[in-house]
Amino acid sequence: MVSWEVTVIPRVGDGIARVSDGIARVSDGIARVSDGIARVGDGIAWVGDGIAWVSDGIARVGDGIAWVSDGIARVGDGIARVSDGIARVGDGIARVSDGIARVGDGIAWVGDGIAWVSDGIARVSEGIARVGDGIAWVADEKLVLSRIQVFNIRGL
Repeated sequence: MVSWEVTVIPRVGDGIARVSDGIARVSDGIARVSDGIARVGDGIAWVGDGIAWVSDGIARVGDGIAWVSDGIARVGDGIARVSDGIARVGDGIARVSDGIARVGDGIAWVGDGIAWVSDGIARVSEGIARVGDGIAWVADEKLVLSRIQVFNIRGL
């Protein structure tokens, strides 16, 4: 796992916040985080780099792991498990419950149509982007941020 520090500059747009340097971008009350960590658009979230992403309320995991389409779980390479019509993927990749995609191990998960990421990457709640652990925090259109540490998830 590779880590690095980046000094970010806050940018406020649409009354929420945007952070440059590929860390967290919030537009229209949602949030986007680049560099394969977590991207949220239009109340939906997905994680890049072949881990997992959610589109139109459907969870899809790339790279032969597992994907869900039209409420039907399809598994490749014997990674995922399906129970009660809900796709669950082990090995800390992704979990889908009640049509909501959750990814463990501090990568990203989506709940109630709102996306948030643990371990200091990004959190979105009630249309407000919140980033913990010294990255950025957006609340009431105010952004507070400091030096950040981002983890590359490709090695997971």
